Amino acid sequence: MLTRHAIVCAQGFEPLARLRHLRILDVCGAQRLTDEHVEAIAAANAALEELNCTWCVQLTDAAVRALAAGCAGLRWLSLHGIRGISGGALDALERGPGGPQLVALDVNGCDGIPAERRSKESLRALLPLLEQTVIHT
Repeated sequence: MLTRHAIVCAQGFEPLARLRHLRILDVCGAQRLTDEHVEAIAAANAALEELNCTWCVQLTDAAVRALAAGCAGLRWLSLHGIRGISGGALDALERGPGGPQLVALDVNGCDGIPAERRSKESLRALLPLLEQTVIHT
């Protein structure tokens, strides 16, 4: 019997996009995860509440735009260490239906976001419910 982990390793990330009703997904360190994968996951899982994309280095603002537009209940998001993420991702989170609901967001190490926009104060001004800005240390 294959575990879910074995299926992902054998077939890539496409099977994740076929799953429905995911509420929590941890793909930390998935260096082959692309914007297209995240877009498909977001489109299929509007109820997604927690997503850990720490060190998913191929992701860009396009993935965050898809999450902001498609996952209105997203409350916890880690983008830690993704250099392809810029300030545009923060703008998408603020404008998207799910952005204002975020209570945890980690953008540390996202060098494409200016340091002043990554500060706790700046992030809280953008996302009023935000309580946690460091998830990984």
